[in-house]
Amino acid sequence: RQLAQIEPRGSVFDLKLSWTGDPDRPEQYSMRGRFANLGARALHGVPAFAGLSGQLDGNEKGGNLSLGAKSATIELPGILPDEKVHFDTLTAQVGWLQGKEGLALKFSNVAIANRDIAGTLSGTFATKSGSPGVIDLSGSFSRLDGASTYRYIPRLPESVRNYLKSGVQAGHAYDIWLRLKGDLVHFPFDDPNQGSFQVTGKVSGVDFKYADGWPGLTGVSGELVFEGRQMRISAPKGAVLGARVVNAKASIADLFNRNEVLNVEGQAEGATAEFLRFVDSSPVTGFIDGYTSGLRAAGNARLQLKLELPIRRLPQTKVAGSLQLTGNQIVMDPDIPAFSQVNGRLDFTESGISARNVASQFLGGPTVVSVATLADGAVSVSAQGTATVAAVRRLVDL
Repeated sequence: RQLAQIEPRGSVFDLKLSWTGDPDRPEQYSMRGRFANLGARALHGVPAFAGLSGQLDGNEKGGNLSLGAKSATIELPGILPDEKVHFDTLTAQVGWLQGKEGLALKFSNVAIANRDIAGTLSGTFATKSGSPGVIDLSGSFSRLDGASTYRYIPRLPESVRNYLKSGVQAGHAYDIWLRLKGDLVHFPFDDPNQGSFQVTGKVSGVDFKYADGWPGLTGVSGELVFEGRQMRISAPKGAVLGARVVNAKASIADLFNRNEVLNVEGQAEGATAEFLRFVDSSPVTGFIDGYTSGLRAAGNARLQLKLELPIRRLPQTKVAGSLQLTGNQIVMDPDIPAFSQVNGRLDFTESGISARNVASQFLGGPTVVSVATLADGAVSVSAQGTATVAAVRRLVDL
């Protein structure tokens, strides 16, 4: 009856099968044989599969299974986002015991590889009434395609999976370690005594589009961690619009509370013109009525940026940034001489831009400039200082 339920398919060789009692409900049975391209539907916690080859030796109490498959598929609904996971190669040693509490599996020497991922796994799994099961799983992976990361992190909420799917656009991960232990009914294990969930890995060359309308991060290298409810990224290296990013960090404090918020913060150093382009290429330009689009700058600057991005409500993103200028030359209008030796800080948020007492040289004398965003969104610029008569005369002559 169970064989009919799982609808087995494939080829079997050298099969030895015996039983006592009713064939539909045997009191005892044993089986031994080899199989190729075997497939079956899911039953009693055992996932559906296809394309498996190997050999089997078991009875009503338990047994052992050796796998050596090419082009195999395993279905893990509710655990991984893609119900069917394809492997170019899959090898494993699996033992099982059938007891009063249910089915207990022990797997070792598991090796998997496909175009996205390659690694090894070992551990145990046991069915349990009223629970998805009890697991003790360890894994290490030598490679993972960055754009496919969302496919292989277990039990992520759909909103987080979709965000990672659209956000991580290139790169790769390596030296990845997985630890998943405990009764899955308690996942993601708020109480460490009930279990643990951790994935750590190094990332390189990652392109990350953290929000629509914002310039993305490129060439990110660092470390990625999933631990309990948290996701953390630490990236000492990256770039945004050509400017070098240092000490960038991103985190989601709770992946499972249906109100996931990604916090991003970091520093960038580079040409001031690149940072003005960052502002012009982001939603900030709308908040300040496109004020910076007419500015021209020469020199370098340092950017400090913090973003708070509610994944389910990205239009409600909050921004806090500052641009530190040192020895810059800035042209506000092509018909007006440049401000030179500009030193000071320009602050911006999702609602406007501001600067106070920015020192500069203008028309031959020292000048202090202040900038503010008014209630109607217009940007007000005021300047105080002294000028030489010769510089003023040249301006008037223009």
